[in-house]
Amino acid sequence: MKTPTQCIDTLKTAFVSVFGRHGSYGEIAYAAGVAQLETNCGDGWGAGDDVEFVRGVRINQTDSHNWGAVTGTFNGQYFEHRDSRPDGKGGTIWYVTKFRAYPTDAEGCADFLRILYCETHNNIPRENVRKAADEERFRDASAVLRASGYYSGIANVNGPDGKHDEAASIDARIEAHFRAVLKSLPGSIGRFSAIPKDYFGAVHK
Repeated sequence: MKTPTQCIDTLKTAFVSVFGRHGSYGEIAYAAGVAQLETNCGDGWGAGDDVEFVRGVRINQTDSHNWGAVTGTFNGQYFEHRDSRPDGKGGTIWYVTKFRAYPTDAEGCADFLRILYCETHNNIPRENVRKAADEERFRDASAVLRASGYYSGIANVNGPDGKHDEAASIDARIEAHFRAVLKSLPGSIGRFSAIPKDYFGAVHK
């Protein structure tokens, strides 16, 4: 299990390898919050976790180096694990799929950052996620991340008429994601709460 500081150090180094510069506080902190939410910064793939659903390679807390629960393969390497998606009716559909396995934390973290901040999905560039994170507009970052398909689901909120309110349900899901990310960061009670903001990167005035 990596220490909180080791997680941030890995993210900072990976950010330089992807972008050719040092990340700001917002860029590193938001990525840290998402990685913590997704996989405990790559440490969450336990050896006994859903063992009946795991196939392909041996899984423990260091084998896959997968920071973002990234599906697919990486240079042909993967493991199989169960995942879930909303069924659109308030329930959950479980299935088994391939997740990328990386040789090192550095490679897994760098790939996570590329997917989080560089790719385009649903015709929405995730460069806009990075920009919002850089400006410490973390809720806006979570909104763009959902619109670009990084995560899904709704909160099943009803309107005043008692009927399902799609817009309010999506907004509630974005709020939940934002709050989950935020609780890991400085000023909260999560994994990185004790690390000074300026350790992550430059803090914009």
